[in-house]
Amino acid sequence: LLPTGLDLSSYETPKDLEALGAEKLKIELQNLGLICGGKPEERAARLFSLKGKTFAEIDTKLFAKVAKKQKKWRKCIYLS
Repeated sequence: LLPTGLDLSSYETPKDLEALGAEKLKIELQNLGLICGGKPEERAARLFSLKGKTFAEIDTKLFAKVAKKQKKWRKCIYLS
């Protein structure tokens, strides 16, 4: 499953994730390359929606926009 620092299986609802705080949720989303803005409720819901999914199963709409230089770098990582 996803390489997050959190064990999402121990959270029953997005509200449970909100208790971690906005900054922790932001960091977890950033580590996965996902959109990390919004209210803490939105961040928690976004992170909770990943529960039980593999990286390939994540909706592409959730990924953050990437600058051209970073796209090239990311492509190199996935190919190696």
